[in-house]
Amino acid sequence: MIDLVEHEADSQDESNSQSPLEEKYSTTSLTAVNKVETLATNQNPIASTKATKTIKKINQADHIAILTEAIETLAKLKPDMFKPSSRCKPPHLNIDVLRDDLFQSDFLQRHSLLTSSDLLTKLHELNQKQKGSIPQTYAVEVSKSMQSATQKAFEHDFFLGLDKAWMYK
Repeated sequence: MIDLVEHEADSQDESNSQSPLEEKYSTTSLTAVNKVETLATNQNPIASTKATKTIKKINQADHIAILTEAIETLAKLKPDMFKPSSRCKPPHLNIDVLRDDLFQSDFLQRHSLLTSSDLLTKLHELNQKQKGSIPQTYAVEVSKSMQSATQKAFEHDFFLGLDKAWMYK
């Protein structure tokens, strides 16, 4: 899916205001909404159930596309803070794990985020909030690994990988 989107992005005109993902999923959403409306007009309870399932699938596809685009952009902005391993140590993150964690936590719905740029803005705000909540020097009680993780986070100005509690607030 991503290779296809990148290929489409290369061939699109620069003056087009929608990204390939937005265009693809907005068209898909409209088609599916039309199907849902058709099903909803039918008073059949089975059709109503199918309509509900279709809406949920549309929302999931939209959310996954938004998460994917935003997190890949973030990874390009902070490449030193993203690792290929799904078990990377703080303050590093893995693209797939972050996307899944945000999806599972209903982050987009709770913050009413509709686009990848909205999500990037929110992640930037949360990153700055995390930065403000962490003292630059830790007391002796904090482990050396946490001290070095915090030091690296300050060096790269990226704090989202230190703690995932921000994701559920």
